[in-house]
Amino acid sequence: MTISTPPTRLDSVRALRGVAAILVVVFHIFELQRLWMSANAPGEAVVAGPWAQGYAGVDLFFVISGFIMVYITAEAAGGARETAAFLKRRAIRIFPLWWVFCAILMLYYTAQFGAPVPDDFNGSNPAGYLLKSVFLIPQSAEPILGLGWTLIHEIWFYLVFALILWLFPKYKLAALLIWAAIVFVLAATVPAGVQAANYPKLAASYLSLEFIAGGLSGWLITRRIYIAPKLIFAAGIIASVAALCLYTDKDFTQLLWGRVAVFTLPFCAVIYGAVAMEKTEGFRAPKSVLWLGDVSYSLYLSHILVLGVLIRLWPRLPAPELGSAAGSISFAVAGLAASALVAGAFYYCAERPMLRVMRKRKRTS
Repeated sequence: MTISTPPTRLDSVRALRGVAAILVVVFHIFELQRLWMSANAPGEAVVAGPWAQGYAGVDLFFVISGFIMVYITAEAAGGARETAAFLKRRAIRIFPLWWVFCAILMLYYTAQFGAPVPDDFNGSNPAGYLLKSVFLIPQSAEPILGLGWTLIHEIWFYLVFALILWLFPKYKLAALLIWAAIVFVLAATVPAGVQAANYPKLAASYLSLEFIAGGLSGWLITRRIYIAPKLIFAAGIIASVAALCLYTDKDFTQLLWGRVAVFTLPFCAVIYGAVAMEKTEGFRAPKSVLWLGDVSYSLYLSHILVLGVLIRLWPRLPAPELGSAAGSISFAVAGLAASALVAGAFYYCAERPMLRVMRKRKRTS
């Protein structure tokens, strides 16, 4: 059994995925430069700007994910078989490419340190650490590829939404609101932490509210409730840009509740307005942004490795020094270009072929 999905391909969502991916890439570009200069060129500053809050691309991804889950299951009847099909589809989307990058890093660490992961990663239980990393299970340390902490939240979203789909397919709105209430109660009783070290901390994370809010936006769209799409989209863009420019909290609260409070509603307004415009009068985006949306998962997983290699090679290249404004800008341009090229290679050579094979097997099983 397969889950019924609306036939329309949402270019607006593709474009926003591309924007989210670029935000994260730019954030890591300047964060790597900042770390490099703090060790090698004290006193110099990276060119400042809203990209310092580019980590908010993760928040946009979470809002998009919640939106899509509700949108693609609008006609789902629920029940055990359809829920299992939903989970299988989500697993196919997340795990194969994640495993590719886990394998790449394990091979690198084996060549560099003689073990699949360094000792300071895995503590006293390397096998357990690797198992949890590979299957995106919460633990006290980040997964072998640090960006995987966001995928742990994504998997949690899928599991809770699958429960809603199984038991309350016709009452998604009420179920999402109850889920939000539960998150607030848990967040008040479970000690918070940047890293979701276990399932109670994961369940209590305010980040779930971003997924829920995206789901509420998706519910409005599936009910064809289109209220002033242009106005809401414009307001969302203005609020998002303002948040990126003005929210400069560097404390851990940005990973606990601050970022959720600041970015969730603007991003929901953007995605609701964009999709509502697409549904009512069409939506256009540059083909390059749509392409970035298509390769966004490959870009998200690969870019930090690409940037790590680039920053090590940079002093050997005929390029401006990183301790200068020209060096910062040059590194940013080179980092974006290299990350996009490598992401395209992974998308066409690994991600898309694996998805085709896995989905074909799913249809014939």
